[in-house]
Amino acid sequence: MTFAHLDYPPEKLLPFGRDKILMECNTDIERAMRIVACEKEKWTVTLIESMEPGEVLWDIGANVGSYTLLAAARKLNVVAFEPISESYATLCRNLALNNLLGQVITLPFALGDQDALIWAHLSDLRSGAASHTLSGSPRKQSLHQQLVPLLTATTAWTLWGLPVPHAIKIDVDGFEAKMLAGAEWLLSHTELRALLIEMHVQNDAALLAWLGERGWIVAEQYEQRGPIYYAKFERAPVPAPVSDGKVTEVQLVEVTQSDPVVPPPNRNEKARA
Repeated sequence: MTFAHLDYPPEKLLPFGRDKILMECNTDIERAMRIVACEKEKWTVTLIESMEPGEVLWDIGANVGSYTLLAAARKLNVVAFEPISESYATLCRNLALNNLLGQVITLPFALGDQDALIWAHLSDLRSGAASHTLSGSPRKQSLHQQLVPLLTATTAWTLWGLPVPHAIKIDVDGFEAKMLAGAEWLLSHTELRALLIEMHVQNDAALLAWLGERGWIVAEQYEQRGPIYYAKFERAPVPAPVSDGKVTEVQLVEVTQSDPVVPPPNRNEKARA
């Protein structure tokens, strides 16, 4: 078994009591993409660095854990979702290598718009692979396929009392709309400040409109690679009325949902009550 350091500057880790993050590096994919993840997606690193220790990041589509590891090393509380078995196993071992396994909630299922079993069509069986797809039925052309559990974010939050995120990173290979549809209540939660989403141009117009209707707009757009680009969403500011009943352009307040979607009671909250 081979190991390597994640490409994050050691001096930035020193304030958090460490100077490196170790990762398994046994496949070409891990060498080409996962240990160089900080250079590959600088915007994801920027989001993580903008968060304060103790804040909560949901990493949806965590793969082998490059960004989960970085966030946990910087003392964030992380919930990592990864339904593909080989990458999930490596994610857990990578966390253990860095004594972070007990700091991260790792969940081996996908988030979507229903509670069901769903087919994962695997592009590659090697740890660290991506571009898998999820669908309701098997496909003959798939290299390999596996039934994996699919839950809505509401169900996951209700069953296990997951902490509400301050930011969510979403990298689910075209499953973004269904994932968000199952987390509508979460989008109205006042603690959630940012969404970082891998977008696909073939369906981005519908997703942008859907998010806009719920008060989320693109704050920054990042590098496009073929049909894929990355976007950070924040709550849209709304004009505040002035005393004469008119609206001025400079008076802006954060969006607050006057009638949010309310999830079922969280099991941990019921226990505390």
